[in-house]
Amino acid sequence: MRPALAAVALAAAVLAIGAPARAACMGAAASFETVSRDAQTIVIGTVFDAQPVEPGSAWASAFSLRLDHVVRGHAVSPMAFRDLSMNRVCGVVVLVREGDRIALALGGHDFEPPAEVNALAHLTGQPFHVDVPTVTVAEVYAMAGAQLPDSAVDPPSSFPLVVPSVAAIAVAAIWLRATSRGPRHSRR
Repeated sequence: MRPALAAVALAAAVLAIGAPARAACMGAAASFETVSRDAQTIVIGTVFDAQPVEPGSAWASAFSLRLDHVVRGHAVSPMAFRDLSMNRVCGVVVLVREGDRIALALGGHDFEPPAEVNALAHLTGQPFHVDVPTVTVAEVYAMAGAQLPDSAVDPPSSFPLVVPSVAAIAVAAIWLRATSRGPRHSRR
């Protein structure tokens, strides 16, 4: 009977030791808002020179970032990254695509117990990880507790102007084509 009890106790101890690591993996990517509170550096920029994780994939873990804003800390553009970790326990890395506009909070803390991690937020483009938020420049500054400079406004979306403009051009082209043929004469 005692060997069985010892086996159960050993199994419980092994599970208890692994519990903190599993708990930290529950929310795979660090929270951008939480990490922004004490991150050493927070930057906003556009991804370029993205090297796909595998042939044919648009997603890259090695990329360069052309900086638009240094919200906190010191950074020089361009910044280069390879396998930037968002959760040291689970090995979750930043995945982005060429042309994505992103914000990075570097060297902040998240999770229980607190761990130093990095976090990602998207301004444009579709995030790879479901826990990665889509934010505006103003929201990044607010999360960092920083004053938004007058020059740091989000450009207005061009979508409302693009759709009517394209539709108007298409209608004008059809009208011009129809009216420029002149009168139709039948040949008999």
